[in-house]
Amino acid sequence: MQLCYNGPDNFRIPLKRTEGIPGQPCEFRVKVRGVPTPTLTWSLNGKPVADNDRMVVEDLGDGNYSLTIRDVRESDFGTIK
Repeated sequence: MQLCYNGPDNFRIPLKRTEGIPGQPCEFRVKVRGVPTPTLTWSLNGKPVADNDRMVVEDLGDGNYSLTIRDVRESDFGTIK
């Protein structure tokens, strides 16, 4: 799995290039800043990521967000934004 980010520079900690292994978990974390704190929306290959039993989206507070893919599949390979 590879990811890239092209967006505004209100990310204190931007997404990093990550490689996932099929069958294993993979986590993505970012930290954003702004007043009010920006709302984050995750997408995979241009499609919104749905929070479900395999993909978990979390607002960790203080501008920290995470996306965890509990069981990476080949269909998950691509670009996360």
